[in-house]
Amino acid sequence: MLVSALAFLAFSCTKPDNPSDLDTEKQPEENTGGNENNENTEKPAPTTYQAGDYYKVNLAEGVVIWADETGEHGLVMSLDEASAAWSTEDEMLTQYGDEFSLSNGQANTKFIKQQENWKERFPAFAWCDSKNALGLSSWYLPAPEELELALPAVEAINKTLKEKGAAEISLEAKYWTSVEMTAYQAAPFSFVSGPMYEEFYESSKSLEHRVRAMRKF
Repeated sequence: MLVSALAFLAFSCTKPDNPSDLDTEKQPEENTGGNENNENTEKPAPTTYQAGDYYKVNLAEGVVIWADETGEHGLVMSLDEASAAWSTEDEMLTQYGDEFSLSNGQANTKFIKQQENWKERFPAFAWCDSKNALGLSSWYLPAPEELELALPAVEAINKTLKEKGAAEISLEAKYWTSVEMTAYQAAPFSFVSGPMYEEFYESSKSLEHRVRAMRKF
């Protein structure tokens, strides 16, 4: 019933979600192509990352949970977290759930933001979006398969979070994903077992689970 955009892992994670955001946050060093003696100069090497690295580019700050093979593109998770309900209402937003992707939380968040009074009705999404200020616009509530990418690196991620004095990822708590399952339930996530799609695990939207915001770089 749900649409899983598996191609995201091979394509959209390797591209910035909003190039204009990155232009605002991180300007490349000027390269003149030569010096005063008309000698060629090399461009500076691009910054690369791996899972567990601290990430700070101007106003965007977090910890890298996954990077592609180049290390130049990937996913960043917020240093902080919150507890919030997925929704304040029991309502199926779509007839078949087709608008929700298992691998693209940015698209899911965009869909939620098109709903009337969405900030009041969808607290977990609103908390993630509250980080989009002063020129930022890329934080969103992640999809299950995006959070799943963090599983092999939880230890490294928590080490960095601890070093920064931030809240570590809980291995006992549930975290909200951006995927609706039924009129009454949404899909939670465990950093031990991964996505929790089964009916036994699906949680009432009104429950307050933990929330981490995500963005691409």
